[in-house]
Amino acid sequence: MPDLDLVTADGPVRVFTLLHHARAVLLNFGDSGVFDITAWADRVQSLDTKVVGDWNLPVLGAVADPARRVDQA
Repeated sequence: MPDLDLVTADGPVRVFTLLHHARAVLLNFGDSGVFDITAWADRVQSLDTKVVGDWNLPVLGAVADPARRVDQA
């Protein structure tokens, strides 16, 4: 997972910051409330989020995030 700049309801955050808790993180880039993780809430953190700009991936460089590619199709 690249260290993306994310925007959440609590403000901006980087992916690696979320991983510092050594706990699984489910990033929802789609509509809010789609995933019900109630059964795993003690083990998984779920965040509704958006990415600002393109994703900058190692080796590949900048690519459009999947949500924007779907919207453009």
